[in-house]
Amino acid sequence: MTKQDLATELKKMYTSASQGDKTTMIRLLGIKYAQQLKECEASMTEIAELSEVGASYHAEISKGIRLAKYVKLK
Repeated sequence: MTKQDLATELKKMYTSASQGDKTTMIRLLGIKYAQQLKECEASMTEIAELSEVGASYHAEISKGIRLAKYVKLK
């Protein structure tokens, strides 16, 4: 996936989430796409900026990537 693909998916997940689950969806992106995010040439800050959710959410993406080795999606 390209950085734009990842940013588009992040924006879609974020905007479709209910108000209390928006940050959770950012972490879920990190879990679901951990390998693609690691292989992507862009930083997590850049992906967060491209998605228009805000650069400060880069840390939440990184948390999801770290969680990926411990959790499985249902």
